[in-house]
Amino acid sequence: MTGLPFDCDLVLKGGITSGVVYPTAIVELARDHRFHNIGGASAGAIAAVAAAAAEYGRQTGGGGFDELNAIPGELAQEDATSHQTLLQRLFVAQPETREYFDLFWQQKKLDGGLFTRAKAVLPTLLRHSPIVPKFKVANLFAFGLPLAAIVWAVLARSPGTIAFAVLAVLVGVVTYLVARVVEGVINMVRNAQQAVAANMHGLVNGRSVGDQMGLTDWLHERIERLAGGDRQSPLTYGDLKEHGIGLVTLTTNLSQSASETFPFSDETWAFRPDDIRKLFPKPVADHLERLGQVATEKSSRRTELNAAELLKLPRAEDIPVLVGARISLSFPVLISAVPLWRLTFFQRENNWIAEYRQVWLSDGGICSNMPVHLFDHPLPSRPTYGINLGSAATGDGDGGMAAAHRNVWRPIQAGVGDGSPIVDITSTGGLLGAVLTTMQTWSDNLATKALGVRDRICTIQLAKGEGGMNLDMDSATITGLIPKGRAAGENLGWMVRGDIPEHVDLPPHIGPAEATTQWTRHRWTRLRSTALGAGKYVEAVKGGWTKPAVPQHGPMQNDLTYAQLAGSADTLSYLPYVSKWSAAAGADLTAGIGALTAVDLGVAEKFDPPPYRRLTLSTRGEPETELNKRTQRDELPTS
Repeated sequence: MTGLPFDCDLVLKGGITSGVVYPTAIVELARDHRFHNIGGASAGAIAAVAAAAAEYGRQTGGGGFDELNAIPGELAQEDATSHQTLLQRLFVAQPETREYFDLFWQQKKLDGGLFTRAKAVLPTLLRHSPIVPKFKVANLFAFGLPLAAIVWAVLARSPGTIAFAVLAVLVGVVTYLVARVVEGVINMVRNAQQAVAANMHGLVNGRSVGDQMGLTDWLHERIERLAGGDRQSPLTYGDLKEHGIGLVTLTTNLSQSASETFPFSDETWAFRPDDIRKLFPKPVADHLERLGQVATEKSSRRTELNAAELLKLPRAEDIPVLVGARISLSFPVLISAVPLWRLTFFQRENNWIAEYRQVWLSDGGICSNMPVHLFDHPLPSRPTYGINLGSAATGDGDGGMAAAHRNVWRPIQAGVGDGSPIVDITSTGGLLGAVLTTMQTWSDNLATKALGVRDRICTIQLAKGEGGMNLDMDSATITGLIPKGRAAGENLGWMVRGDIPEHVDLPPHIGPAEATTQWTRHRWTRLRSTALGAGKYVEAVKGGWTKPAVPQHGPMQNDLTYAQLAGSADTLSYLPYVSKWSAAAGADLTAGIGALTAVDLGVAEKFDPPPYRRLTLSTRGEPETELNKRTQRDELPTS
């Protein structure tokens, strides 16, 4: 596509309902930017998929960005009967989990203390407990003791026995209620665990229930509307690729404790058709099953697949983009996880065994909610914009763009924005919460504050009640986020446009020259930080290249320098990964390292370099090499 002056990549942070702020930001950038690669996690993955579909639609005559621009208003529409917005109604629970979803939502909305919350949950607990408690001791005190006391009082007819009978009845009533509540808690927890587990570990699986459309079904319809055209199958990664559009979302592999990028880079994955049909609309499930059967027919693991009643996951180009959104947006317990199966290899009695094992995939934001490293390059030719989400809104919004710009921020001046805000910890509970937050976000926080990264990330500050777990945002709150999204798009666009809107007041310490030359300044920062990082790395290589290893005890020579190892590797039969190595390769490597270490890349302390920052590069698109080709096919390794 031609006619647009700028090109960019885009990364979007997760945040459940916070994603409603993204469409207008994307549309603002799209007016003069062509999107090449788009990525995100969780709610950011939903927006990334929608943006990719809109870019595809723009290039093919589909719905495009006009359709995307209408989504926040659509989500803000309230139902005439329930007065719930479409956003809230899309989170519709299945009949088996509806009671527990309602209880979860009820408890979240309550502002009272423990007594208020307990009072609200009491009717649900009593519904899950038997009328007659199962605890024998409880029945003795609830029924036996009061009955005996009443009989005794009737027979004795004395004030003491009557008083004892009244006390016994009170004890019985309290015992009865406590027993029912305890049994209700036990039964409700057990029943809830079973119902949620059967619903693929979620209260909501994303599918429609009756006449109420679910999130996944709605998203499928919007993707196809954004892409437009008269295709006979869902929009796929291959469709995007034909038009130079890359799409990457993150998911979390809970079964292997790892973060995964989707589409997967290896061919070890399979699925069970029944699972897919529970999670995806019929057109997508049919497409996956049809192409999964073709992939299975061609697979060298066909026997194992058939035995496990699985189909091989089609190649990345054939997978609908909806799968990339759904596999990332799962939120633990709230939105069902996605079960896939993965081919694993293990040794048993010196024989390699191949077996498909179930793998559960959940919220991409568990490991990285702001995957700013996606599409990163040491020396970028186009910006990779990032949109972050914060929670420090000024609260002075009046619906106008000037107010919206006061709630978005991006460091423009060098040396600004490298620190994180300090959060007050005033209790042990607050400290434990900070521990969990740090475990999840420390990596993203470091990456987004890095030199040469932070000035391409715009943070949208959300107020209390906006985004996050606030599924019940009213229409005014949702539409109030629209200007913030547009402001973020404008803010990022300044980086290459060089113009600052009249309604934006620059901070006093930022001069017009700094504001209008951001892209060149950014690239200069990347050049210096990359040169310094490369220089430090080369210095480390130089220091270890000719240094002998500390000899270990053994029959073979094991104190070779790396230079000697490179030169003689082709003669050492016991080394792995040497099938493409040669004496010439060793000589070339030696010459290359020698020439590289002779270059001053900015390590010398003759000037004050910027702080050292190690670039985190995307691992997608690795060339197939001897070291990773095993994961590119479904074959057993050799011993």
